Amino acid sequence: MATQAAYAYDYDYDYSPQRRPREVEVPRPPLRALPGRRAAAQQKSLVGQLARVVLSTGAFCFLFAMAVGVTSITVSNATVQMLLESESITETIGEARSVGLELEVQHSIATNPARVQEAAGALGMVPVGQIDKLDATTILDPTTVETIAQAAAKAEKAKAAKAAKAEKAKKAKAAKAAKATAGGGVTTASSDG
Repeated sequence: MATQAAYAYDYDYDYSPQRRPREVEVPRPPLRALPGRRAAAQQKSLVGQLARVVLSTGAFCFLFAMAVGVTSITVSNATVQMLLESESITETIGEARSVGLELEVQHSIATNPARVQEAAGALGMVPVGQIDKLDATTILDPTTVETIAQAAAKAEKAKAAKAAKAEKAKKAKAAKAAKATAGGGVTTASSDG
């Protein structure tokens, strides 16, 4: 049996119905139409698609609302924290200003010339024009002067002991270095021989 392509390229082919090859009919099962099933299936698929679209749109809107809500809460939380921090800094600045004002008042009182002269007189100081000779024994009692002298003597002794100890350590170090140098020469000489 020849194919249609063979007939298409055949120049001598006659297209009359007598010359055409006969087709064999294959028996087909009879068609039956079932009423209403296709429409119901289409309607179910449309309902399913519509439900899917509505559910996915609802889920998207819900997730979007959640994201907006979380962002809103985060921003409002940060705003509250910044406001609290700003209030605390404002209070600190107010306290620092009040302390600064108090210090300015104390400074002006302390540097007032009349107050300085009064405090100096209370301490036994005299104006510049009057010079008196001061002796440590007139200011301090005798036991304090003696204690100071003893402390100075102890400090001198400790200083001398420390200097002696440092000198002794220096001499010992020099002796070790000399001994090591001398010992090294002997070792070198014995290894040469």
